Amino acid sequence: MMKKLLFPTLGLIASFAVSAQEIPQLNTNANLQTMEVEESGVSYTFDNVASASKFKMPVTDTLLPIIGSCPNPFTFISSGGNIITGTFELSWGDLITDVGQILNTNGDQVDVYSLLVFTAYKDEGPSKGSFTAAIYDTTGGIGSAPLATTLPVAFDNVNDTNGIAGISDLITEFAFATPYSINAPFWGTVQVDNGSDTLSILSTPNGCGAGAIMHLSDTAWAGYGNVFTIGGAPLQIGAHIWAAVDNSNVGLDKNFISRNGLNFYPNPARDRATVEFDLPSENNLTLVIQDMSGREVYRTEQSFNAGDRQFELDLSSYAPGPYTYQVVGEKQQLNGVFIKE
Repeated sequence: MMKKLLFPTLGLIASFAVSAQEIPQLNTNANLQTMEVEESGVSYTFDNVASASKFKMPVTDTLLPIIGSCPNPFTFISSGGNIITGTFELSWGDLITDVGQILNTNGDQVDVYSLLVFTAYKDEGPSKGSFTAAIYDTTGGIGSAPLATTLPVAFDNVNDTNGIAGISDLITEFAFATPYSINAPFWGTVQVDNGSDTLSILSTPNGCGAGAIMHLSDTAWAGYGNVFTIGGAPLQIGAHIWAAVDNSNVGLDKNFISRNGLNFYPNPARDRATVEFDLPSENNLTLVIQDMSGREVYRTEQSFNAGDRQFELDLSSYAPGPYTYQVVGEKQQLNGVFIKE
């Protein structure tokens, strides 16, 4: 079975929380009816008073491990049929209004099958309901009609920190009835669909977090740590929302799960393995292998002609465990995970 990878965008999730020391400056937009709430010297911007009234203090999730020198993830909380929205300026200068998780296709046509979210915890209200996720045009904001809305997920089917064995157990998938095709930047968010429940989504400061998540099977996920960038520089806040897409050319900078991609075999591997890929034109490619701490354990560069090409790997000296691999070209980067037995 082909493995699927999740790659997080390092963008602001305005519906979720970070510490007062780490949140970036939020920007108001003259086209919106906005208000600002001062909390610990930091200004949070909301699109209406109803949303602001639902805001709760950031919460540190102590169940999740500290990653290196990073603090534990924080959360924003959405409750009672609202989402908290704001604005954030991306590192390359484009102003995005009322954003959830920014997802940039880099101009490639992708079919979005679902949004996957780290739901830290949930709280049942007086009337238990369900949750939905949606994707929006980045220029329209929360006031515009969504491009597509997922099927609802019942309160009881949302994963949270209750009884988790690890961070990868927190993933909740919000699936669209039919895939939505798009070739422009969009943003995704989750909200209370009905009822009066509360939902909390994980967020981490710049340079921290779980990194990428590999889908091993319908019920199993594996995570590893790394630091990712978009637009050539990291953004200030990372939050845990991804999009599952059908596209063979998705890399780390595009922040999606690819339903196609590289072919690594055998996986798990013992002494030797092959990384196979299709190359549309002549190119110099670099293969990089890292362990789960982000330490580079192997790098090689080769020139290839167009066609089906491959790297041959000697893994006999590698310690058992999971590794990431990246095939990096001039305009493209493909990624995967393998297990060394």
